[in-house]
Amino acid sequence: MPLHTYHLTLPLLPAAAAAARDLGHQFIAPEHLLLAVAIHADGASQRFFERYDLSVERLRALVADVLGLEAVDARRDRPIPIGQRALAALTEAVRMRRSAGTAAPPPAADALLVALLGDDVARGGAIGALLERVGVSLETARAELARP
Repeated sequence: MPLHTYHLTLPLLPAAAAAARDLGHQFIAPEHLLLAVAIHADGASQRFFERYDLSVERLRALVADVLGLEAVDARRDRPIPIGQRALAALTEAVRMRRSAGTAAPPPAADALLVALLGDDVARGGAIGALLERVGVSLETARAELARP
């Protein structure tokens, strides 16, 4: 999917890029998108983060604990690449928002959070590990976000 089609989730990308750079990481990964979702949480995503006391600061500390901080000079004047799992999550979030049809699409943060919890993104990755650290299974997280 061409990058311009991500306009439905693009407001979250600068925050994800900043999170990656702040952690010294060389590309945007799902965990950086998760931090962006936490920053811009609204509706279901906000309730999810509040339920598990997952503030932006706590999530950032968990990411640093799981992946470590890197001493990479991520220059802020250059675009930062987006990793494959992050692209998969962005693609799924765009698909979900587009498939809403005539119904109001879910907020970008909510759609992206649901996409980040998908097996192809979260299982075996940092997001799955982050949730395990706070005692939440992927299945539980998905079920909670599916509730009205």
